[in-house]
Amino acid sequence: MKITVIPSWYPNPKMRTQGLFFRDQARALSKEHEVDVLYCHRGKRFYSNLYTDDGIKTFYWGYRLRIGSILGMISRIFIYCMMFILYEKKRKVDVIHCHSVAFNQDGSAGIAGVILGKLFSIPVVITEHATVFSNKNYGRFEKRLMRWALSNADMIICVSEGLRDILEEMTLRQDILIIPNTIDFKTFVNNDIVVHKIKKENDKIKICSVGYLMEKKGFDRLINVINKLIKDFGYDIELSIVGAGPQYDSLSILIRQYDLQDSIFLLGELDKKQISELMLSSDLFILLSRVETFGVVIIEGLATGLYCVATKCGGPEYIIKDKKLGHLLKNTNDVEYLSSEIDNLLQNKTYDKDQIYRMNYARQEYGFERFLELFNDLVLKKYENK
Repeated sequence: MKITVIPSWYPNPKMRTQGLFFRDQARALSKEHEVDVLYCHRGKRFYSNLYTDDGIKTFYWGYRLRIGSILGMISRIFIYCMMFILYEKKRKVDVIHCHSVAFNQDGSAGIAGVILGKLFSIPVVITEHATVFSNKNYGRFEKRLMRWALSNADMIICVSEGLRDILEEMTLRQDILIIPNTIDFKTFVNNDIVVHKIKKENDKIKICSVGYLMEKKGFDRLINVINKLIKDFGYDIELSIVGAGPQYDSLSILIRQYDLQDSIFLLGELDKKQISELMLSSDLFILLSRVETFGVVIIEGLATGLYCVATKCGGPEYIIKDKKLGHLLKNTNDVEYLSSEIDNLLQNKTYDKDQIYRMNYARQEYGFERFLELFNDLVLKKYENK
């Protein structure tokens, strides 16, 4: 089938790691289908680019508009529609697959997709990921527009049960599907490294965490907890945090305030291969987010055999389904509670068992093959003969 993917965010020159999970979904679909990607991004200038990415034809526009937020959002929708008309109108498109209706200047792809579907009589499938629905970070106008798009899409997919429950309440639809995100296991599993891992030269406990450095990801919580584990519990810990974002400076200041520059490292953006290597050299993965709709970095950790610790914040609780996979914490800023829970795990060395089980679980549940199977059976079969 011919599928046009319209993502709200996607890897681009400004943010190389943005929307990588959208790209992975497109790559998985391209194993059996013809997939094009249309993406536009606010930048410093106007430009366009057409390139092939792992067999996927990708149309990329950069644009610069200095206008208010509402006009900026509407302009982005208009640009997506123009791109489709220019590049895809003459091609027989069987399905438009959009990622997120989140109405902001870096989103709105799902809204554009529904408009295009109505204009050209093409089925529109929206996969929703955005945390905006979990924390209700939108106004009345935005809510009405997003609800219109979700109500008029031919099919809605959510990446977790928690997000589905929220959208069912918002749209009153009872036909919302769940298809989790996927990852490329070739990146995270080295056949020569069957079990974790790289030999340790000392008793230092290596912990890693990955994510965009913003308030909702809870890296301030994590630094507070590591500070307590080192100074009050006496652990020798090395924490590596991967990611860029608006909290980079404030997190750096917090690390200096605790005088932990030799124990906590902000590594900035790394590519997937570098993240895989970091995970393979780590003992434990921790994510203390305040809100998530899924948690791709958790399945990346599981794919390398890592024991994963995360807060119950909307997504991780639907991934970490048993105690061999990891440990779930209350979603709280209580450093005493969080550090005590992690101390128990470290004392019992719970993290140092069942690596192969975690790797196999992640492959079976979240590999490209599983994603493609679910998308074909639950979505594309409906449109095969149309």
